[in-house]
Amino acid sequence: MASDLLSLILDFLADSNKSARRAGAAASKKVTRISRDVSDRADDFRKTVQRRMNPEPSAGKQIAIFAAGFGIGLGIALLVAPYSGEELRSKIADGASDSIDQFRRRQEDEEAI
Repeated sequence: MASDLLSLILDFLADSNKSARRAGAAASKKVTRISRDVSDRADDFRKTVQRRMNPEPSAGKQIAIFAAGFGIGLGIALLVAPYSGEELRSKIADGASDSIDQFRRRQEDEEAI
Protein backbone atom coordinates (compact mmCIF):
# COMPACT_ATOMS: atom_id res chain seq x y z
CA MET A 1 0.00 0.00 0.00
CA ALA A 2 2.83 2.43 0.82
CA SER A 3 4.54 1.56 -2.44
CA ASP A 4 1.29 2.25 -4.33
CA LEU A 5 0.97 5.61 -2.61
CA LEU A 6 4.60 6.42 -3.33
CA SER A 7 4.16 5.41 -6.96
CA LEU A 8 1.06 7.58 -7.23
CA ILE A 9 2.91 10.57 -5.74
CA LEU A 10 5.87 10.09 -8.14
CA ASP A 11 3.52 9.88 -11.14
CA PHE A 12 1.77 13.04 -9.99
CA LEU A 13 5.09 14.85 -9.60
CA ALA A 14 6.27 13.69 -13.05
CA ASP A 15 3.02 14.87 -14.65
CA SER A 16 3.24 18.15 -12.75
CA ASN A 17 6.84 18.60 -13.93
CA LYS A 18 5.83 18.00 -17.58
CA SER A 19 2.91 20.43 -17.25
CA ALA A 20 5.17 23.02 -15.66
CA ARG A 21 7.72 22.68 -18.47
CA ARG A 22 5.01 23.05 -21.13
CA ALA A 23 3.57 26.07 -19.34
CA GLY A 24 7.05 27.59 -19.00
CA ALA A 25 7.78 27.06 -22.72
CA ALA A 26 4.43 28.60 -23.67
CA ALA A 27 5.02 31.55 -21.35
CA SER A 28 8.51 32.03 -22.78
CA LYS A 29 7.11 32.12 -26.34
CA LYS A 30 4.47 34.67 -25.31
CA VAL A 31 7.04 36.86 -23.57
CA THR A 32 9.29 36.73 -26.65
CA ARG A 33 6.39 37.62 -28.94
CA ILE A 34 5.28 40.48 -26.67
CA SER A 35 8.87 41.72 -26.40
CA ARG A 36 9.22 41.79 -30.20
CA ASP A 37 5.88 43.55 -30.55
CA VAL A 38 6.84 46.19 -28.00
CA SER A 39 10.23 46.63 -29.66
CA ASP A 40 8.62 47.04 -33.10
CA ARG A 41 6.14 49.57 -31.76
CA ALA A 42 8.94 51.48 -30.03
CA ASP A 43 10.89 51.59 -33.32
CA ASP A 44 7.81 52.82 -35.18
CA PHE A 45 7.23 55.48 -32.54
CA ARG A 46 10.88 56.57 -32.65
CA LYS A 47 10.76 56.85 -36.46
CA THR A 48 7.52 58.85 -36.32
CA VAL A 49 8.97 61.26 -33.77
CA GLN A 50 12.17 61.57 -35.81
CA ARG A 51 10.19 62.37 -39.00
CA ARG A 52 8.16 65.00 -37.18
CA MET A 53 11.22 66.56 -35.53
CA ASN A 54 13.30 66.61 -38.75
CA PRO A 55 10.90 66.80 -41.70
CA GLU A 56 12.36 66.72 -45.19
CA PRO A 57 12.05 70.06 -46.96
CA SER A 58 9.29 70.28 -49.57
CA ALA A 59 10.08 70.43 -53.27
CA GLY A 60 9.34 74.15 -53.33
CA LYS A 61 11.71 74.77 -50.47
CA GLN A 62 14.43 72.71 -52.16
CA ILE A 63 14.00 74.70 -55.38
CA ALA A 64 14.17 77.97 -53.42
CA ILE A 65 17.38 76.85 -51.70
CA PHE A 66 18.89 75.87 -55.06
CA ALA A 67 17.87 79.19 -56.64
CA ALA A 68 19.32 81.15 -53.71
CA GLY A 69 22.61 79.24 -53.96
CA PHE A 70 22.71 79.74 -57.71
CA GLY A 71 22.06 83.46 -57.32
CA ILE A 72 24.76 83.85 -54.68
CA GLY A 73 27.24 81.94 -56.85
CA LEU A 74 26.37 84.05 -59.87
CA GLY A 75 26.79 87.25 -57.87
CA ILE A 76 30.22 86.17 -56.60
CA ALA A 77 31.26 85.14 -60.13
CA LEU A 78 30.31 88.56 -61.45
CA LEU A 79 32.22 90.32 -58.69
CA VAL A 80 35.44 88.39 -59.23
CA ALA A 81 35.25 88.00 -63.03
CA PRO A 82 38.51 89.05 -64.72
CA TYR A 83 36.72 90.56 -67.76
CA SER A 84 33.79 92.88 -68.28
CA GLY A 85 30.65 91.45 -69.84
CA GLU A 86 31.45 92.83 -73.29
CA GLU A 87 35.01 91.48 -73.22
CA LEU A 88 33.83 88.08 -72.04
CA ARG A 89 31.17 87.82 -74.76
CA SER A 90 33.78 88.77 -77.34
CA LYS A 91 36.21 86.10 -76.06
CA ILE A 92 33.46 83.46 -76.09
CA ALA A 93 32.42 84.40 -79.63
CA ASP A 94 36.05 84.35 -80.82
CA GLY A 95 36.61 80.93 -79.22
CA ALA A 96 33.45 79.53 -80.79
CA SER A 97 34.43 80.94 -84.19
CA ASP A 98 37.93 79.41 -83.90
CA SER A 99 36.44 76.02 -82.95
CA ILE A 100 34.08 76.09 -85.92
CA ASP A 101 36.97 77.00 -88.25
CA GLN A 102 39.08 74.12 -86.90
CA PHE A 103 36.19 71.71 -87.37
CA ARG A 104 35.69 72.85 -90.97
CA ARG A 105 39.42 72.46 -91.72
CA ARG A 106 39.40 68.93 -90.33
CA GLN A 107 36.38 68.06 -92.46
CA GLU A 108 38.10 69.45 -95.54
CA ASP A 109 41.32 67.54 -94.71
CA GLU A 110 39.37 64.28 -94.30
CA GLU A 111 37.49 64.83 -97.56
CA ALA A 112 40.80 65.48 -99.37
CA ILE A 113 42.20 62.13 -98.24
